Parts: sequence; C-alpha cells; structure tokens
Amino acid sequence: MREFRQGDEIAAQVENSHRIRAELTDLLALHQDLEIGQRGLIITQDREFLVPYETARPRLDDSLARIATILSRSPEFQRLAYLSHQKLDFVDRTIAMTLEGRSDDAIALIREGRGKHLMDQIRTSIDRLQESEQDRLNDRIIAFRSSRDGVETIVSAIFVALSCILLLAIAITARAMRLRSEAASKYREISARQVAILESAYEGVVTINTSGSIESLNPAIRQMTGYRTDELIRRDIGILFEIAPDKGFKESFLRRFLRRSESTERTFELLGRRKDGTLFPCEVGVSPVQLETGTTFVAIVRDTTERKRVEQMKSEFVSTVSHELRTPLTSIAGSLGLVAGGAAGEIPEKAARLIQIARDNCDRLVRLINDILDLEKLESGRMEIKLQPVSLRSFLPQAVQANIGYAQQFGVTLELGPVTDDAFVMADPDLLMQVMTNILSNAAKFSLPGEPVDISVTSLDRRWRIDVTDRGPGIPGEFATRIFGKFAQAEATDSRKKGGTGLGLSIVREILNRIGGEVSFDSVEDQGTTFHVDLPRHAHVGRISISDQSDFSVLHVEDDPDVLDLIENALAGRYSLQSAKTLEEARGILEHFRFDVAIVDFALPDGSGHELLPLLRRQGAHILVFTAQDTDQSVTAEVEGVFIKSRASLDGLVAAIDGLLGQKPHSAEENS
Repeated sequence: MREFRQGDEIAAQVENSHRIRAELTDLLALHQDLEIGQRGLIITQDREFLVPYETARPRLDDSLARIATILSRSPEFQRLAYLSHQKLDFVDRTIAMTLEGRSDDAIALIREGRGKHLMDQIRTSIDRLQESEQDRLNDRIIAFRSSRDGVETIVSAIFVALSCILLLAIAITARAMRLRSEAASKYREISARQVAILESAYEGVVTINTSGSIESLNPAIRQMTGYRTDELIRRDIGILFEIAPDKGFKESFLRRFLRRSESTERTFELLGRRKDGTLFPCEVGVSPVQLETGTTFVAIVRDTTERKRVEQMKSEFVSTVSHELRTPLTSIAGSLGLVAGGAAGEIPEKAARLIQIARDNCDRLVRLINDILDLEKLESGRMEIKLQPVSLRSFLPQAVQANIGYAQQFGVTLELGPVTDDAFVMADPDLLMQVMTNILSNAAKFSLPGEPVDISVTSLDRRWRIDVTDRGPGIPGEFATRIFGKFAQAEATDSRKKGGTGLGLSIVREILNRIGGEVSFDSVEDQGTTFHVDLPRHAHVGRISISDQSDFSVLHVEDDPDVLDLIENALAGRYSLQSAKTLEEARGILEHFRFDVAIVDFALPDGSGHELLPLLRRQGAHILVFTAQDTDQSVTAEVEGVFIKSRASLDGLVAAIDGLLGQKPHSAEENS
C-alpha cells in the first residue's frame, strides 16, 4: 500500500512537473510574442503587427499567477517574476514611444540592449527553473525506484518464506495423512480382531452406559437368552437377570453391581432370565472402562448350567460318601468313648493318651463331615428354611452365651453392645445361630489373647447390620478374594494352629444368601477385621397400634418373587394378604374377593397394572402404586400413594397402609 501511495505521488509530481515546465515554456513564448509585436510595430509602423503583443499582454499576468501557485516560495521564480515585469515595462514603453511618433527614440532605446539583456535573463531563469524541476523529478523517481527495489526484495523474501512454509505444510500433511492411514488401518485391524473375538467368545459380553442401558452385546448373549439384538439395545441391564430388590440401599441394578465390585468379590452368581421367562445360573462381572466419550461398563456373563450340573453330581457324591462315613465314624467314636470310659477294663496311661488322640480326630472328622453335609444341603437347596421374625435384642445374647466358652479357650471375651427393641429381622433362628457361631468362633480364634471381640447392631434403610470386630492380625490382601471359598485358609498352617475345616465362612455366605442376607468384611492388616452380617428388616408388629385388626385385607400385584416375599414378610400377622403375579390372575381374584388396600406394580408380564385401577376404584379399595417405573401426575391423582422401588423404603410403604386403614372409607356400594 505504501508503494501504491508513492506511485500515485510520483505520478502527481510528474504531472505537476510537466505542467510547471509547460507553463514556463508558455511564459517564455509570451515574452517572445511581446518582442515580435514590439519589433513589427517599430519596423513597419503598422499597428497590425501589434496583434501578438496584444494577445500575449493580458495572458502574461495569468501565466505568472498559475506558476506562482506552485513556485511562489522559489527565489528563482521571484527573480523571474521581477524580470518579467521589467521586460513588460520595457516593451510597453517602446511601443508607446512608437505610437507617439518617436520611433527614433524607441529604436535608440532598443539599441542600448536593455530589452535583449532582460530577455536573456528571463530565458536563463526559465531554464534554471526547468532544470530544477527536472532534477527534483529525477530525485523522486530515483527514490521511488529504490523503494520499489526494497519492496521487491521484501515481497520476494515473503514469497520464498511462503513457499518454504507451503512445502513444509505439504510435507507435514502428507506425513499426517500417512500416519492417519496407518492408524486407521491398525484400528480397523484391531477392531476386526476384537469383533472376531467377541463374536466367537463363549462368554457373553454386554456394554452398558452409565444409566444402566445396554449399548451392545455379542452373539453369546443372544444364544443364552433367546433375545434378538434389537430387543435388548437401550433396555435396562436388569432385564437379563433375576435379582432381589435392593436390600439396605436405594440404588439401581448397575450401582449394586459396582458397589459389590468395590468389595473383595469381582464376579457374582446370579440367575439369568431368558426371553421365555426361564432362568439359568450364571456368573456376572462388571468393570468400568474409561473412553474419550465417558465411562462405559462391560459385563461378562458366563452360563454356569453345565458347571452347576457337574457340581451337583459332585455334591451328591460327596453327600453319599459323607453319609457312608458318618456311620462307621459314629461307631468308632462310640467304641473309643467306651474304651476310654473303662467299659473294656482299665487301660494303661499310654494307651489312654493314644485313645484320646483317636477320639479327638474322630470328632474332627465328624465336624468336617457335618460341615460338608450342611454346605451340600445349602447349595442343593434341600435344607429346610423356616423364616420368621427374630428379635436381635433377645437372640444375640443367646449367641454370645453359646460361644463364650469357646472364646475363653483363646483368652478372648465377647462384648455385646446395646440393641434396640425394634431390631427385628426375618431369618431362620437355627441357621442364624449357625452363622453367628461360625463368625464369632472365627473372630475368637484370630484375636489376640486378652483382646475383646465387639458385637454391635446398626440400622440400615431396609436392613439390620450385625458387626463382629476382632483385633487380630487382619486378612492378607492376597487372601481377601477367596476368603468365602471352600476349605479357605489364609496359611497352610492355619488349620493346625487354629483348628477348623475352612468351610465356616463358605457356610455363612450360603446361609445368608438363602435367607436374603449378605456378608462382607473390612480388614486392616495388624489391626483387625470387622465382618458385616446384613439381614432383612422385619417391621415389628408390636409397634403398630392397629396390629389386632387382622380383618383388613390387602391385594399385592407383583411379578417379582423377591418383592412378593418382602411384602409378605412385612405384613405377616398384620393383615390378610393375597398375591397375584399377572394382570389376568389379579382380575380373576377381584371377581371373587374385595380388598381394603391394593399394592400394584405397573410392569407386569401380560400388561400394565394401570388397567386394574378402575376395577379397584369400583370396589372402594385404597390404591398404592409400588413400581420401578416413574409415573406422571395423572397417575398420582388416581391413587393414594406412589412408591418408586429404587427410592422408597419398605417401612414407608407399610406406614402408608397403616395410615389408610386407620381412616378406611366405605365403598360406594356400601354407602348406597
């Protein structure tokens, strides 16, 4: 832009210079015309020869004025203007003298040479001004050319730099495209390999987003469950498994997995649910995977039907062998007892010691066989379980008293903390006693002599937790993942140092799984271990003022057997309860019976529980919705209460029933 501006300035200066020189040339011509008119008049005495003079005379001042606008400050121009006026005065005087008839005087004056001298000076001054303008113009042109050469150099350098940058950019782009092509090829190869692995994997693989919805699955999942891919995509992962409602925590199916994954267990045994509703045993592990788009969870599902069948065969074999061993061991133990008691006569002291060793080992074998049989019954589902309300306030002192003698062998005391009157759980008392015996004896064995074992009870949302804390060496990290396994011992010498079969905690877990409880632990090496026993809460009937009003009837419509069991246990002894698992079954029941309260789940196998609301309203029943689905305001207006399974507590549902029946309205038909 500077070069353009300089070019415009040079062009203007060139034009101005040409105009100045043209004006100077014209000024010189005007002086010459003055002389021509002067000489013609003097020589011919004819006024016709004054025409050049008369034409040039008025133009002379205009020409000087135009030149003055440009060169007014030039000393040379000021001299030229002075000479021009002197010349004009000289010509005017000679012409006036001639016109007055004094031609001789005019000629004499001209001969003096003043006019010629003025004319020569005018020419010289004009030549100097023209040369000065030419020099100034040449200087400007030289400066312009020099500037132009500099600009050319800069522009050339810029073009060279841009060319280098362009070449570098081309090289970088080519390299990036090559690397991208290689990366894409490698990605396609890895992707194809992973797809091939997933497609051919025997285990099922499911990817899950953070809300618990299925994002993708492999053919093994389709083969296990009978679902098509489009039937599972964007559905909740819970559709694939049969699992009890959340116990103790208000959380989603996926969150329950992750919470348990944070403990020592990484895989869990569940019942998978096929499309046709049939169930199959499986192992499930869920792990988070960090991607650029966020966190994705990967679930690995393994069908354990065949393994369970083999384990069943093994368990039956073990059971048979154990039963066959029990009879001869009983006979051996009895015989040794009789011999030790003197039934065969007095025996030597050395023989008595040997007999006592044999008796102790027989007792050890009997305990081992009993543990194996108990575990086998639990795993096969053949152990009879009688769930009933159990008061922890009265039960735990019995458990402590039953194990205090064993703890004293290790110099350990059992200290039970305060237990509230409302601490009631649903459990089998005999099996719960076996659980507490195994845990308390385990804590006593591994506590340091003189240290107490603390037992405390705390309330969770829907459960009661029993904590048993010892101050022993803790559980080694490498053993924590298999502590609930069969015949598990932290060290090979533990069975000799501490005694035991290594089946105690395995039995504890199996029993708690059967009665709807859970067992977990927290441990710090060299500081001790706390085992947590979580049991389903039972709403104690003594706390409700309307407990004797057993003539009230409740209908529960729900397809989940675990939820049915929970509601049945919560309302046992309080109200008459009738359950229905399908929409059709509920309609059949309502044709023959009327109910005071109905607890309805909307998600049923053969339709929505919402279809039952008009029929229940006609009967005058109070309606409570207990569902996993969020409901809108229109549903809330139709019923007395809405409870979302993942957020509501069982106590809240029971309290709502109690409140409704405390002010039970008459039905429309009764009012009529």
